Amino acid sequence: MSLAKLFFSNIKDKLYFMNRKRTDFSPLVSRTPIKSLVGITYEAYVNHKSGNNLLSLISTSTSISENSKELNYRIQFLFDTKTNLESSKKEIEETFELCFKVIQEDNGYDIDSDIEIYITPLISLVGEAHFSSDENERIITKLEENMRDKIDRIIKQEINFPVIIENIVLWYKAHYEYLKYLSVGFKFYELSYLKQIHRNRVIDFESLKSSSPIYFIHFVNVFKTAFASISINYRLKYREYYLNMALQQIIVAKNAGYFSSFGLMLEDYYKEKLVNKKFLNILYKYLTGYGEKPWRLFSLFMCVNFLFALIFCSMPCDFASPAGVPSLHELCWLERFATFVTFNNTTMLTIGYGDIYPAKIGAKALVMALQIIGFAISSSAIALFLRKMLRF
Repeated sequence: MSLAKLFFSNIKDKLYFMNRKRTDFSPLVSRTPIKSLVGITYEAYVNHKSGNNLLSLISTSTSISENSKELNYRIQFLFDTKTNLESSKKEIEETFELCFKVIQEDNGYDIDSDIEIYITPLISLVGEAHFSSDENERIITKLEENMRDKIDRIIKQEINFPVIIENIVLWYKAHYEYLKYLSVGFKFYELSYLKQIHRNRVIDFESLKSSSPIYFIHFVNVFKTAFASISINYRLKYREYYLNMALQQIIVAKNAGYFSSFGLMLEDYYKEKLVNKKFLNILYKYLTGYGEKPWRLFSLFMCVNFLFALIFCSMPCDFASPAGVPSLHELCWLERFATFVTFNNTTMLTIGYGDIYPAKIGAKALVMALQIIGFAISSSAIALFLRKMLRF
């Protein structure tokens, strides 16, 4: 992609999210400054905390780098001593720069610790300090670059592939929360990066489907979240790949017996597959729950039954009965309605008792339509029920 295209794509992503404002703001990590420490210098804070506590254990540990030790102190310093973070933006940015150094020098594969100990508290401080949207985007962009580099280093290590996927999933779940918290748009190249990971390790992913299917499902969930977060123009570019991944997820979940969120997976798939057929999508969703709620067809069956019963009640002369069966004219309206409900039920289920039959062309046409509708509904319900029952 040319620099011009890259520039304009970033502008589009920015415009896509620029109207998203945070309401009822609350920090990611709650904090209560210590009154006796408010306003003291960093050096004084370090001396104060050099007693027998967690920070002192960190400072004396030989397994933790000097930058990591300082970063822990810096974060705790901001949490304990600052009441107005808006005046401490420079310190927060400097602490973030130190965080980036720690991430760069770390050759481990425990992204969860980085997220919990360093990144989430710092992102929380950025939100509290009310950085501008440009400043938020600059911080997030640099954080994304550093985390992609770290993921690349993890991938190159000879470790269990599910562990690699677990770290990727942990990062992107946290990443998405950071974007929402700071009202920053998801970059399309993050989706491209996830696609690249999948393509580069296709064999490993195929093995993952059978050995650790839950990791594959989580990875696709991350991909789907990223896809839903980018602007519509970029979705078109990744649409076919998205549908392929979503369908693979459905198949893996079915084979592994993960049905707790099976309906949501189907909805994600068909919502995009039928994006240009919204009416069909609505019918499929609300009438069958994308095949997961076939009992909804019973409601449709009864609604059609009652509707035709009302129509038939208004035209009793078009129906006849064999000798010995009371004529429809002799029945009150309620009895006539109940009779036609029974007649419709037997007709829709292709049974038919012969106690009533259409005698005129109008009634015959309506009964033919009712037979076709009833057969379609009942056969669909049976097929969906059997699919749901026998999926194991």
